[in-house]
Amino acid sequence: MRRNFRIFSVFLLFITITLPSCNAEKTLVLRFKNSLKLDRINEVVALNLTSFTAEKGDLPVGSLPVFIDGTDTLTSQNIDLNKDGIPEEILVEISLKADSHKDIEVVYVLRENFPDFPMKTNLHFAFKNNPQTEIDSATRIQSTETKVTAKILQMEGPVWENDKVGFRNYYDLRNGMDIFGKISDKMVLDSIGLTSSYHVLSNWGMDILKVANSLGAGAIGVETNGKLYRIGDNGQSAFERIIEGPLKSEFAFYFTNWTAGTERINLIQYISITSGLYRFETEVFAELPDASYSLVTGIVNKHADSLVFKETGENHVFLSSFAKQAEDSANLGMAVLIPKNIYKSHESAPNAGEGITECYYARMKMNLEDPAHYYFYAGWETGNSVFGSSEGFLGTIEEDVHKLESPIQIQKLAIK
Repeated sequence: MRRNFRIFSVFLLFITITLPSCNAEKTLVLRFKNSLKLDRINEVVALNLTSFTAEKGDLPVGSLPVFIDGTDTLTSQNIDLNKDGIPEEILVEISLKADSHKDIEVVYVLRENFPDFPMKTNLHFAFKNNPQTEIDSATRIQSTETKVTAKILQMEGPVWENDKVGFRNYYDLRNGMDIFGKISDKMVLDSIGLTSSYHVLSNWGMDILKVANSLGAGAIGVETNGKLYRIGDNGQSAFERIIEGPLKSEFAFYFTNWTAGTERINLIQYISITSGLYRFETEVFAELPDASYSLVTGIVNKHADSLVFKETGENHVFLSSFAKQAEDSANLGMAVLIPKNIYKSHESAPNAGEGITECYYARMKMNLEDPAHYYFYAGWETGNSVFGSSEGFLGTIEEDVHKLESPIQIQKLAIK
């Protein structure tokens, strides 16, 4: 079952303004307010349709809201999970100067006239022999060998990207995560991995991470009694495409009858990517057997010899590495950002042996009602010179945390 919307990038502060009664239809205006002392450029905020439609009545049948900033139409995305024609959530991209606000008019257009906004996120999963046809469901390949998986699946599994960075999952028993460094803001991963190698720098970027037997770039496992277990190395696994749009794309992995030691566990992992950010976001739901079990996620440390652990903002911690660890020998920063209330501790996996090796990992609390929720960041120097130093990479994370913890506020205005 798809989770309810609980975690938004916007705090909705609704203030009703009393107006003189009149027969003319009111125009709805939303005031977007940035209370931080920093600019917020092309930031995606989320709001619930039902929280403002009452001002003009219910959403007109066959219509969708469009957001107007003066003479400009803001990029927006309607998320309609139950396919009833009414979006449960609406994403809007907006730029705000430090400590400022904008008043945005909301108008309704017929669904067929809704603007065709440029895609800034992308989700692609296809068989190697039929790359034009997207996969909505497939059985995880029972192998740990690239030479097997690469013959069946384009790029060995699902890939997701935005205008800054791309990622992929090995849809086999390794269940690792990899990074595509990008030097182009175009959506490119649909056509990669068919003829030329994506391990060589091209005009779009390249695969920049050596994952081996680690968790790679934020993959998941479970730890109990000092032993690490790789989620997805047994049992059944399914893929579900949830949304794909100009501002956000999301999918899910379902792991059923997965065994860790003697216990069978079912898990659901949601992965999403939002435009303009050097990260993806994950939520994991599972009923673990007891408190001795921890969900873990990690960062490969094959070419890194130190870990930075830091509390940041009011409510988060992160684990981070920075080194010349990209496959083109450039600097690459990687980090996992975790809410404090689910973070337990962190550790290093063995450098050799069976199972999960060569990575730093964090332990997290979780259950069916309170999922594990974290973000994975990747900053590649070749794609952005800001990531030529660890200070530049860590600064990007800390600025993002400020925005997460001080979301853009929305005030509802109704004017004639």
